[in-house]
Formats: sequence, structure tokens, C-alpha cells
Amino acid sequence: MILILFRGLLFFLSLALLTSCAPRLTTPIPTLEYTNPAARNNPKLLIFLRGRGSGNQMFENEGMIQAVIDRRLPFDMVAPDSHLGYLKSGSLSLRIHEDIIVPAKAKGYKEIWLAGVSMGGLGSWFILRDYPEDIDGIILISPFLGEGSTVAEIQAFGGIDAWNPGQDIAGDWEHNIW
Repeated sequence: MILILFRGLLFFLSLALLTSCAPRLTTPIPTLEYTNPAARNNPKLLIFLRGRGSGNQMFENEGMIQAVIDRRLPFDMVAPDSHLGYLKSGSLSLRIHEDIIVPAKAKGYKEIWLAGVSMGGLGSWFILRDYPEDIDGIILISPFLGEGSTVAEIQAFGGIDAWNPGQDIAGDWEHNIW
């Protein structure tokens, strides 16, 4: 009996620890914003989407924000905290659209671009799929496109040119992207 109670206690403590470590899905999505003097006369917005193991501050920390400014590219920039929780819940596209894209268009931004690193590249694909009319360009940096089962299927067919994906399969985002 004591062993059962102990196991139950361990289970609930583990559950509490796991849920306390899970990132929160907040509305609106938390976002870092960067203005760029080169974007004043031709307002464009670049949305940076982060990878799984990093935070939204990575773009500033790694010099990407400063590189856009130094090259006088006409983009203001935002970096939402687009963690894995948004992707898993299926709410990433909606949050980026409602919390960033719609307000940006209301402020007068003429173009909206996405730049996604790894998991952010996957998120960029989903946003482009869901809101193609709102996206003017997309930059993918080593995008995560799945665990590999679809790649193995493509290889078995002799490559991407020989592969026939058929119709979209509900719930199989990896297959559908390829």
C-alpha cells in the first residue's frame, strides 16, 4: 500500500514539474520589436521565427538584427516568442496573423516577410500555407521538415522528382509539407 501511495505521489510531483516547465501560450504572443531607420520611407516588416532550443532574443544575440540595419535593408523587425507550444497546439499561424500581421498592415507596412530558423522554418511554412495573401517573401534557414519517415519514402521512390505524394493526409503535416 505504501509503495502504491509513493508511486502516486511521484507521478503527481512529476506531472507538476512537467506542467510548470511547459511554456505558456499567451495572447498576444510575446514579441520583441526592432525599428530600422532604413524602413521609414518603404515600410516592410520581417518576422523572425526561432528554432526549438533558442529564445526570440537569439536574432539580436547572433547579430541578425544588426546585420539588417547595417545593410540598410528596408525592414523593421519583430521576433515573437514562437516556442514549440504554439506549433504543437496548432495556434502558431493564427497568433502570428492576429497578433503581428494584422496590426502591421493597419500601421501601413507594405510587405510582410518571414525568416525562420529550424523549427521557425517549419512555422513559416505553416503561416505561408494558412495566410498566403499576407506573405510577400519567406527566408528559410535550415528548416526542420520532419523526423524522416517522409524523406525515407521519397528516397524509396528514387527522389523528389519520382515521388507521388498523392493528396494531403489529414494530420500528417510532415507528408503534406513535402
